[in-house]
Amino acid sequence: MTKGFRPRTRVRVKCPSCGSENVAKDALARWAEETQAWELCGTFDHESCLDCEAEGDEFLLRAADEKPDAVSKTGADVRRANNLVDDMQNPPLPLQKD
Repeated sequence: MTKGFRPRTRVRVKCPSCGSENVAKDALARWAEETQAWELCGTFDHESCLDCEAEGDEFLLRAADEKPDAVSKTGADVRRANNLVDDMQNPPLPLQKD
């Protein structure tokens, strides 16, 4: 195994109503002038099924996938891989006038 990586259990997420994996979660992104791109800076509890339109807070089913995945040990890579960002450590930048 490559140095700096560790095995991690992959997770499958699906709708409890129809079983679809075509699901989404509400999130917050901020504009990064340096990279000229939107960067994810937080996720919220609300989740939705894009097929049957069922929705709720943390209602999607999560199950371990059989295939292990390799994820870097760095904190930034782990947060990115899990779509988790600590809003207290990475608050959105305030809007500024030019």
